[in-house]
Amino acid sequence: MQEIHDDYQSYDVNRRVVLASLVMGETRRGMEHFCVIMGMPSPSTYGSWQGHQKAIGLSLKKIARQSCQNAAQNIRELHFLRLDRLLGDDEITNETVSFDGTWAKRGHSSLYGVQSVIHAETGKVLDVQVHSKMCTICRKMEEVYPDKSSDEYCTWYEGHRKACQSTTSKSSNAMEAQGAVDIWGRSIEQ
Repeated sequence: MQEIHDDYQSYDVNRRVVLASLVMGETRRGMEHFCVIMGMPSPSTYGSWQGHQKAIGLSLKKIARQSCQNAAQNIRELHFLRLDRLLGDDEITNETVSFDGTWAKRGHSSLYGVQSVIHAETGKVLDVQVHSKMCTICRKMEEVYPDKSSDEYCTWYEGHRKACQSTTSKSSNAMEAQGAVDIWGRSIEQ
């Protein structure tokens, strides 16, 4: 759990409860029911729960990014062994990779899609892209500001834009193609 930290002061057990619920696909409400059945106190307040989720998400993104960078470095080293010479830092290697995408649900109506690039020889994941057609915060704010053209909504959205969970407005089918464009667009820097 040392990798999962932030400036937010928390008890390790609370962070672990949130992490366990995420791994099990459970919500805070589900963990509340579990605690009632077990005769335990309820988990963190909603705000604390959200803070734990955010910290876990940021840490997992950091770990995943580092894992992909390590995989790329390992493949460069493998390439070196094959060529018996060092590669320059900006030298690009030609490697065989596999690209694929998947969706949160079958059909062509999923709100979430994940695309990945995997090295054919080693099976190591080199990059991952997640696309979402929905932001839960935007949905809630649309109830507060039904008119998206209002000054209030525009002001709120301007502050929210960087944190918005919605990354695409394209169709579910187009998510895979967009993922390929995004991943290949940054492939040289990785």
